[in-house]
Amino acid sequence: NRNDALVRALTTGVYERTTATATASVKGTSCGLGEAATVAASAVAAGIKPGEQLETMLKGVANVAAATGGTMEETGSVFNKVAATGKAYTDNINQLSDRGLPIWQALADKLGVTTDEVREMASKGKIDFQTFSDAAASAAGTVATEMGTTVPGAFANLKASIGRIGANLLDGVFGKLGPLIQAATKALGPMEDMAKGLGSA
Repeated sequence: NRNDALVRALTTGVYERTTATATASVKGTSCGLGEAATVAASAVAAGIKPGEQLETMLKGVANVAAATGGTMEETGSVFNKVAATGKAYTDNINQLSDRGLPIWQALADKLGVTTDEVREMASKGKIDFQTFSDAAASAAGTVATEMGTTVPGAFANLKASIGRIGANLLDGVFGKLGPLIQAATKALGPMEDMAKGLGSA
């Protein structure tokens, strides 16, 4: 659940670092901060360390999503399932392969074996997360950034950038809203008692 993952990221004191990493990973792409933050929170919950490891993974997810026409959230879900177990199985790899990503060949090239041998390894859970992530990123290239040079891609990047600006503005506002809402709720307490008395009269 994305909310549980976000709560875990918040309670472990890595929220700011995770958000900064998510922002850096999608800058120059059409991926939104909301998508990146959701994937990042789940990745941290799955054991990915905030900072360089997380940023590299998120950039890979963004590129795979762009290369396969998927969303960052659904692509990130595949990566996070592998990260959580530490192993890429046939099912995980097929989720990307079925979308047109040549990941089987990328894994074979990375591991120096045939694609049949990769399939055998995957069936036994012998492909670790880092190998899977690196091969997927290699197979996708830098599509997310390259798409930004096209007119539709540049427009999508503009919309995503405006969304990130709004998210950054609201982040500061929401921090101040909590105490304000609590004070208003406390101030309304006596009115609740009065209304109860009037309602039973």
